[in-house]
Amino acid sequence: MNKIIFGLGNPGKEYERTRHNLGLNVVRAWGLQTEVRSNVKIVAPTQQMNVSGNVLQDALKFTDIEMNNILIAHDDIELPLGEVQLVLGGSAKGHNGIRSIYDVLGTQDIQRLRLGIGRPPEGMEVKDFVLGKFTTTELSELEAQQESANTLINDFVN
Repeated sequence: MNKIIFGLGNPGKEYERTRHNLGLNVVRAWGLQTEVRSNVKIVAPTQQMNVSGNVLQDALKFTDIEMNNILIAHDDIELPLGEVQLVLGGSAKGHNGIRSIYDVLGTQDIQRLRLGIGRPPEGMEVKDFVLGKFTTTELSELEAQQESANTLINDFVN
């Protein structure tokens, strides 16, 4: 059974270690730590986050992958830093990458790996927070988050 794992993020060096690229970074790290089976396709963004649906749609061309075999990994300000949740569908809650995927595919019935980044400090705009880089303290919490995400991705693949 073919599967796609799509790590949301923005392409380009300026976004590499930002909170908004956490989904992409987690999927890449999983791919480096795991022998990825031939039936699993890892998709990385080639366009800005706000048009992630187009990237996924292109990846789905000429495949027989069903919606339940797609996993989208993405940052989530609604979860505390370090928390991980695997959910089916649900509201995009202001996440433009998720909204784009829902709009293009015409469904919310997609498995999502929500990766908590926490809320911005008081007085900081959400955009500035998600496009900002993790602090040294925050980076130390990401290792446990990666382990939890690896377990959930492995469960999805198997």
